[in-house]
Amino acid sequence: LNNKAGFQLNGLSKVSDNFNTVALAIYMTAFTGLIEPNIDMLFCVDLSDKEQTPIPVVLRDMAITCNSYVHYIIKNFISIPIIILTALLTVWYFLKILQAFKKKTLLNEKTLEKIGLIYYIYREKFFFFEFFVIIRRVILVLGKSLFIWFLIFDWINSGLIILFAYLLLNHSIHHYMKPYKEKFASINEVEKNSFKVNIFNTFMSLLW
Repeated sequence: LNNKAGFQLNGLSKVSDNFNTVALAIYMTAFTGLIEPNIDMLFCVDLSDKEQTPIPVVLRDMAITCNSYVHYIIKNFISIPIIILTALLTVWYFLKILQAFKKKTLLNEKTLEKIGLIYYIYREKFFFFEFFVIIRRVILVLGKSLFIWFLIFDWINSGLIILFAYLLLNHSIHHYMKPYKEKFASINEVEKNSFKVNIFNTFMSLLW
């Protein structure tokens, strides 16, 4: 009986670990896809001319009138919960990794199986770097939404352009910190260039 119970517990543990790995992989790959559309659902823009009656529509889907019943449901029961859940997951993963760093178990096999996907490509002292990348993505998405939301204010537009420039400069500086392990060094260039493309695409989406 004891052997059977032990086997069942081991089986449940493996299922739990596999589920955690899959959930983490989904979180890592879908983060921007989860955050961007749901942040855009919080913002409204006015499509009317100055002399016309205001026509506020949702930034994400301009077929939806701002503060309508549909917008209320989507914003309060889908977008905001997803943003909060994603933020809580990010904090939880960061605390788990920070705890492992303090205990010096980052390279422990069990720790790597559970959360290594987030930090394994980085040098140990740069275990936090993926969270820096996540924050940068959020700032970029939020900056784009604010840029469109406050389009009538030139000084805010100028400030957001400066913000984008700062993000690009900041990324270049961190590039020289060389956070990646030697065997993953090529990822550094890929990540750097993809970020530049991301900023370029964001600017193009603002212009057109």
